[in-house]
Amino acid sequence: MIQPDDEAYLEREQSAVKQYVLREYLLPFALIVGTWKDIAYIDCCAGPWQSRAKDYADTSFAIAINALKNARAELSKQGRNPNVSCLFIEEKVSAFQQLKKFCERQHDLKVEALQGDFTQKISEIKAFLKKHNDPFPFFFIDPKGWKSIRLPSIKPILEINPGEVLINFMTSHIRRFLGLEGLDFDALLGQGNAPEIASLHGSERDEAAVFTYASEVKKTGNYDYISTTVVPNPLQAQAHFHLIYGTRKWIGIKKFKEAEKRTFGFAGQIRKQAQRRAREKRTSQPEFQFPGQEQDTSEQYMDKLRYRFLELAETRLLEAINSGRENTYHDLAAIYLRRPLVWESDFRSLLEELMTKKIIKIEDAKPGLRSISETARIRKL
Repeated sequence: MIQPDDEAYLEREQSAVKQYVLREYLLPFALIVGTWKDIAYIDCCAGPWQSRAKDYADTSFAIAINALKNARAELSKQGRNPNVSCLFIEEKVSAFQQLKKFCERQHDLKVEALQGDFTQKISEIKAFLKKHNDPFPFFFIDPKGWKSIRLPSIKPILEINPGEVLINFMTSHIRRFLGLEGLDFDALLGQGNAPEIASLHGSERDEAAVFTYASEVKKTGNYDYISTTVVPNPLQAQAHFHLIYGTRKWIGIKKFKEAEKRTFGFAGQIRKQAQRRAREKRTSQPEFQFPGQEQDTSEQYMDKLRYRFLELAETRLLEAINSGRENTYHDLAAIYLRRPLVWESDFRSLLEELMTKKIIKIEDAKPGLRSISETARIRKL
């Protein structure tokens, strides 16, 4: 269990938030998929990097192994026993040697290690899937920079169907390079989008870059649903990186947004702990917490961020409703849930408000939108 004050994540608190999201999603993912198909988890940039914990417990691959083991145990209680396989890929030789030793110690799941640049190992990845009877794969792409996630490089992975993907978009890294000339950002952000994004500043630039990239991922992989979530800088009021999730399943986006919702409070706690440690380091004195001091600047930042994305999601939803097109619950949910830190409960509340104001009509709507069909038609009055 990842804790906000875990010393293994000292001065890399953003990794704790990233891994919290991964863990919170992988368990329900495996429980759902495992009821009808075998599962494969593929970590394309496994590491280990900066691990301080015994047996790499603070790494994404160890977090994934534990989540998948727990899921398989739960499925076994239901009389279901899907095969669960893992492929961990690492380019750097020294890190790969550590990773390989870790994999050799795993006996409960089918775990393999592969050395090399994952973008050059597509044939090996597909052979791995074929060997394990074409399971439902979940790809985690967590590079150190941005070149590995350029769309031409990862297109063969995104096109695997069925399949889902979670990509770490290194916002803080990309932020530093967007204004430089001579870098091929078309391969990352789509043809011709980079100059306009580079002309923006601060959070507007960050959000334009990540939302544009997410749209290109959706298009390239032909995903029905795409969503982004923000992992904040632990010490500053800005994003450290964003995670981009793509799926072709409605249940997938529902569960991912539920995982994001559970992570929201954890991210605030992480920021609070990091900022307290930074203040203590500056003053060389421990801080004492008094009752009533719970709401601090770290929580205020997260709350403001959420309110901003709620406004953006509502604006985009109203644009879709006012377009005159016939929309379904699915259609509008896919639009609304693309933004970070907005959830299906927010979406439902907004639809109920619009119904009350007689702005929209929802086919066969019940109070509280109970048991609403995913294909229920929604039209403007």
